[in-house]
Amino acid sequence: MAAEPASKKPMAEIELFSSTFIDNISRSISFEHLANIKGLTDRYKEKFPPNHKIQADKYERLFFTSDIHADFRKFVQMLVNGKFITIPAVGDLFIGENIYNPSIISECEWCCDNTLIVIIGDLIDGRRFYAEFPPEINQVDDPRGSFEVLLHLLIYNLNVKGKQKNNSIVFTFGNHDIMSLFVEDCDNIYDNYVNTTAIIYYEKSNNAIYSAAKMPTKKSLFTLRKTVLSFFYSLCPYLYVVLQTSKNSHEIICVHGGLHHTDSTPFNMDRLDRHQTEIDTDRNSLKKLASLISQDNDFFLLPKNADITGVLWTRFYDSFDPKMCDKLKESPYPLIVVGHCPTSISGEMEKLMSANPAFYVNCNNTRKITGNGCVVVNCYQKENYGAPRIALVDTGLSRAFHGFVADENRIDYERNRNLQMLVLVNNKTLDVPNRHFNTILQYQIINNMGKPFAGPLNPLFPTKSEAGASESASASASASASASASANASASASASASASANAKAKLKYLKYKFKYLQLKQKN
Repeated sequence: MAAEPASKKPMAEIELFSSTFIDNISRSISFEHLANIKGLTDRYKEKFPPNHKIQADKYERLFFTSDIHADFRKFVQMLVNGKFITIPAVGDLFIGENIYNPSIISECEWCCDNTLIVIIGDLIDGRRFYAEFPPEINQVDDPRGSFEVLLHLLIYNLNVKGKQKNNSIVFTFGNHDIMSLFVEDCDNIYDNYVNTTAIIYYEKSNNAIYSAAKMPTKKSLFTLRKTVLSFFYSLCPYLYVVLQTSKNSHEIICVHGGLHHTDSTPFNMDRLDRHQTEIDTDRNSLKKLASLISQDNDFFLLPKNADITGVLWTRFYDSFDPKMCDKLKESPYPLIVVGHCPTSISGEMEKLMSANPAFYVNCNNTRKITGNGCVVVNCYQKENYGAPRIALVDTGLSRAFHGFVADENRIDYERNRNLQMLVLVNNKTLDVPNRHFNTILQYQIINNMGKPFAGPLNPLFPTKSEAGASESASASASASASASASANASASASASASASANAKAKLKYLKYKFKYLQLKQKN
C-alpha cells in the first residue's frame, strides 16, 4: 500500500482473493489459507514496498478515518454510501449473514479515482467491556467471528484494483493493533477486546489446523490470530505516515495517538523517524518492529509513568490542555491528524462542538458510549495562515461503542447511524502558503433509513474570504461557521430528529437494562 510501484511488472501479476477463498475463510482458517495469504501479500510487498512517506499530491482528494474496531458492516456501508465503491446486490448489510456474501470483497469496484483513504489505527478488537452493560451488546454483530480477517481482505483487494484508478487505502498501527500482534497480554485482550464470536472462530480454526484433541489456550489463539493478521499489517507497517507534497515535505502527519506526551512534552521525532525508516527498509518489517518494541516499549505504548504516554496511546489532544495549541506551533507539520480520542464521549469535545453548532451537525456527544462523534478540528492559528493544527477523526464508528441500544432497536440504529470522514482537497483558486491541500472539509455520510446521502461537505477551513488571510483563530472559526450554517439547515433538522430517536432508544434500553438486572438478582 505504498504510494509508488517498485517495478514495471504487469499489473496482472498481482492476484486478488477469490470468492471461493473468501467464503471459506469467513468460516474457518486452514493451513492452505495461511499459505495463500502469505503468497499474495509477499508478492504485493515485492512490487509495492512499504514507505511511510507518501507523495500525496498525486491524489486529488484525501479522506481520513480511524478506529474501525472490526466493524466490517459499518466500514462497508461507509465505502458504499460514501460513493467510494460499488458492490453487487447482496441485500441489507445489517440483516442476517448478507454481510458475509463473498462478492462484497471479490467483486467490489472503485467508483471514484485519484483518491487516498487513510485509516489511522485500531482496525481490530470489536468488543468493549463495560460493567454497567451486558457484554453481548458491546461488540460488533459478527456471527461467524471473521470480521477482522474480512476487513483486511477487502482493503487488500481494493488496493490491487485501485492501482488502475490511482486509488489507495493506507492504514497505520494503533495501540490495539500493536497489542494484538506484539504484546502477549492474552487475558486483557481476550477478556475485554476481542468479540466473543471471533474467539470461537479462532478456536475452531486452531482445532482444524492443529488438533481437536488438545484444547486451545489463549496463547495459542493469540498466535493464530497474530499469524493471519500479520500478513496484512506487513503491507502497511506504519507507526505513522507523512503526506508529502511538492509544496511541503511535512504537510500532514497521521499518527494514532499524537506527537506529545500527556504532560505536553513533545516526542523525539528524530527517534520516531529513525524507527519507522528501519521498519520500512527491513525485509521482515514486523519482526523489526517487534524488536524495536521490546527495546523501546515506553515510546510506543504505555510506560510505567502513566502521565507520559507513547505515540500510539497519548490523548494529549483530547484534553484541550491550555498549553496544547501553543505546543502545536512548534510542530513542523501544519496539520496533525489523529485517531484514538473518540469525539463521541469526551466532555471537552462536547464543549467544542456546542460552541460551534454550524460546524458540528448530526453529532450527539453524550460523554458516554452512546454518541455519534464528529470529525473535529482545533487550534486555528494566525501563524498557520488561519488554519487548524489538529484534526481528530475517531468518531466512534464501531458498534462496540454504541452499547446502550436495546436489542429490539439494534438493527435500525446501526443501519441509520451516520458516519463522518475528514477530507482534504486542493482548491486551485486559493493560495495558502505551505499547503497544497488548502481546503479542509467534514464529509457527512448520512444513512437515513438505509438510503445513503453522501454529503454535505461542511467547510472547516477556509472560506473564500479567508484564503491567505492572517486572521485570528476566533475570526476564522466565526467566518467558517457563518458560511456553513445555511448549507447545513437541513442537516441540523436531521440531527434534531436523530437526537429524538436516540433518546427514545435509550429509554427503551433503560427498561431492558432494568429487566436484565432484575433477572440477574433473581439468579
